Amino acid sequence: MDLKEIDFVNPDKHWYYLAKSYALNRKFNEYSSSSKKIGDIGAGDGFFVKNLPIDSKKISVFCIDSGYIKEIFEDNISYLKKYNEADLEALLFIDVLEHVRNDVGLLEEYVNKAKSGAYFYITVPAFQSLWSGHDVFLGHVKRYRLEEIVGKVEKAGLEVVNSQYIFSLIFPLVWVKRKFRFKNQIIIESHLKEMNCVVNYVLKVLCLFEHRFFTNKFFGLSCFVVCKKIN
Repeated sequence: MDLKEIDFVNPDKHWYYLAKSYALNRKFNEYSSSSKKIGDIGAGDGFFVKNLPIDSKKISVFCIDSGYIKEIFEDNISYLKKYNEADLEALLFIDVLEHVRNDVGLLEEYVNKAKSGAYFYITVPAFQSLWSGHDVFLGHVKRYRLEEIVGKVEKAGLEVVNSQYIFSLIFPLVWVKRKFRFKNQIIIESHLKEMNCVVNYVLKVLCLFEHRFFTNKFFGLSCFVVCKKIN
């Protein structure tokens, strides 16, 4: 979770974070259930890696974020400003690459820090047409189409295993809202805020249903790519 949003939303209850975590966990359980060293790049508060389907007592977890004020070492989880080894078996890039101009360079850096056969789990915001004050608030550089992020990861030397859009069912609602509500000005603010519990529940159930039963290659709010280091 982005450190900028901690004051606005509780990820343990918010529909967006719960649904994205669910989508990530399904793929992680499919490809990386035996991983022993996991890196969460641009981890923020570490929400996504902490909610993986793993036994944290038997696995080393590294939250890596240049925004940390200091480094902290706990029993099985470390909060680091930088990681220097080349032994990671699973790497999370959850809403990270959109923050940097040299996205391929950042991926290549961590390809070199991953073991052969390591899996990368990457999400980025989708479609430049959805650009809003939310992107400005979070410091985004761009949004991606699915084929763009696939091209980036392949250029970094990774083999794509799975690629899709997520948050597809609510895409039309968000597109209309951003096009008409913000058509005359960009309001710089986070769009993820606490909301009515009923609305939150409905959105959560809708997105969980989608992530469980549908794969969309055409549109969504985020791109989700699973890829593998093959050398």
